[in-house]
Amino acid sequence: MDQLKPHFFGTGNNLSLQLALHPFLETSLWFGSCAMSLTLGLCPPALLLTAMSTPLEDAMDTLIRIFHHYSGKEGDRYKLSKGELKELLTSELTDFLSGQKDPLLVDKIMKDLDSNKDNEVDFNEFVILVAALTVACNDFFEEQLKKEGF
Repeated sequence: MDQLKPHFFGTGNNLSLQLALHPFLETSLWFGSCAMSLTLGLCPPALLLTAMSTPLEDAMDTLIRIFHHYSGKEGDRYKLSKGELKELLTSELTDFLSGQKDPLLVDKIMKDLDSNKDNEVDFNEFVILVAALTVACNDFFEEQLKKEGF
């Protein structure tokens, strides 16, 4: 599947996020009131997904906000440096890191995520980490349920 390509556009008081999943498959999500057209690169994170209502939409909004909270501190404001990634992991994934003794863990994660080898983690690369951790957690919980006879 092609990479997810978000496009923001607006008319009047409406803001839409169009997701091009495949050249022949597109979907649009409409969000709140906005008087101007926005593009992903120019839209402040606080405006991205302001009218979320379902738990999944809220989770998407949270991922975007957390990423951009940490990404704007040094270097490219749309990417995480190694220091920003370490701060994000330490602050937001405390349970994940708490049992880890490897002092090079962040370096290893950075190397694994940084698919384009620019020494930064962009949002697409960050989402891969979150998805992989989510899959691992789901697998763990399913295994626990099977052991308990569910």
